[in-house]
Amino acid sequence: MNFKGESARYASIAMFVMLVAMVFVCASVIPAAKATCNVLTYYANDGTNFVRSATPFNFQTTDYIFLQTVLANGGILTTLTPRTTGIPYADFGLGYTFGKLGDITSIPITGSGSYSVNIYFDMNTANDIGGNGPFFSWSGNTFTGLGGDAYGLGTVQITNSGTINTGSSFSLMPPLSGTYTIAQLQAGAVAGINSNTIVGFWFGVTNHGTTAPIQFEIDGINGLPATCVPVGGEWSPITFQVLNPMSMLQLVGPWIALALIATATAGATYRRLLKKHW
Repeated sequence: MNFKGESARYASIAMFVMLVAMVFVCASVIPAAKATCNVLTYYANDGTNFVRSATPFNFQTTDYIFLQTVLANGGILTTLTPRTTGIPYADFGLGYTFGKLGDITSIPITGSGSYSVNIYFDMNTANDIGGNGPFFSWSGNTFTGLGGDAYGLGTVQITNSGTINTGSSFSLMPPLSGTYTIAQLQAGAVAGINSNTIVGFWFGVTNHGTTAPIQFEIDGINGLPATCVPVGGEWSPITFQVLNPMSMLQLVGPWIALALIATATAGATYRRLLKKHW
């Protein structure tokens, strides 16, 4: 018998089993990523330009100061402050892409202050390319037109917290018209809109001449923080599950035991070969 060859073979088998066990251990303890907040789009309209941003606004014009602040709880504090009297129209808010219209049953919104809720419809999906995204047409981040999409104005303001559900109604704006509930829109009451249409919601305030600051806060949307708290200067919608020590032991314990058994088996085989050889 080739003693050296046999012992090397068994040692290799043991090492392979241990390596497989270690791979399973590592795969088991690496936590799965899960979304823990919403990714929003921010919108500002100074009466001349309607613009969007992937991060909260902080800028001013001759007539307004537009300021959005991310709070420690993931909420968004939005403040529209007039700088002059006789100021033009302006609106300021944030957008949330929900998904398919037909999936709406109840969307809870938590916050403070009074704010309007509008609905956006992605009716022209062919226009979603080229940086436009699901809603409207843009030149960079400046609105250029509906691009075949549509929107509607909510018929009721939310004060502090509220819910968007199948009974919520919206007045559709040109080229569409009429006032419909979510349920009616889901059922196809308007041509071009059905349960598969991608929709989003705008939460915001408008100003038609008020000189006092207008402020509202959105803390949560659909059971998640309104947006992602900046971490290390980066915006991250992902967090990781953390395993406590006992859970981790329960997870990796069987694989450690398997590795130890494999090592013991290889050692016993090695000793038998050693006796047989001598």
